[in-house]
Amino acid sequence: SNCERPILLYMDGIAQYDDAGNRSLLSAAGNLGIELQKAVITSFGSDASFPFKQGFLPRANCICYPTENTHGYEVSSLGGIENTMKVLTRFVETESGE
Repeated sequence: SNCERPILLYMDGIAQYDDAGNRSLLSAAGNLGIELQKAVITSFGSDASFPFKQGFLPRANCICYPTENTHGYEVSSLGGIENTMKVLTRFVETESGE
């Protein structure tokens, strides 16, 4: 849904994402009171899954803001972009011990 709730991917057409990382992202969002949309997408691979499948990363995760049209004129909720930033900031702070 193209709204203020960021999307947390569990799997895409290339790879399955790391469960521990997804739990940490869900926890970060929960601490902020932000609800995430959980999704499995089979029609494409993300910028996270390609290097993971090639063995360049030990684990991968993908959280994104909802949008329509991904390469060109994008239609997105500003709240979705802001909430994705908030969740990622909390995730990085938590994972780095700040």
